[in-house]
Amino acid sequence: MFHLLLATGVRLGAALALEVADLDLDGGEALLRRSKGGRIERVFLPPALQQHLRRFLGDRTTGAVFTRRDGRPITARHAHRRLVYWLKKSGAGPVSPHGLRHSFALGLYRRSRDLLLVRRALGHRAISSTLRYARVQDDELRAVMHAGS
Repeated sequence: MFHLLLATGVRLGAALALEVADLDLDGGEALLRRSKGGRIERVFLPPALQQHLRRFLGDRTTGAVFTRRDGRPITARHAHRRLVYWLKKSGAGPVSPHGLRHSFALGLYRRSRDLLLVRRALGHRAISSTLRYARVQDDELRAVMHAGS
């Protein structure tokens, strides 16, 4: 689940609502039927995540993707507790599930330098919601300024 959040930037609620039938692992896509604003969104799954999900799902073909041991879907509270547990165990600092979304967005912006691409990946309706990820580092500014002189 955390790999999905970090690799795609989907919101926790959308990830927890995923059904196995919503995944097209051969095509590298997932349909998010529970997105903000009630829209159905399509996200792309990187190859490493596709492989991870294949192993995780095994031969399951129906039901929720993320379940508890008893087969019931995981709740947002349970997911948050699991994230805190694994981060503490790894020695990493505190991060929320939404923090994984922010990390995805920042990484995507750093790689692409394309706010419209980040907007599409996050499913934002307004570009103003995406502007927070357009951060310029001092060394980048310095390099551009020196190149112009």
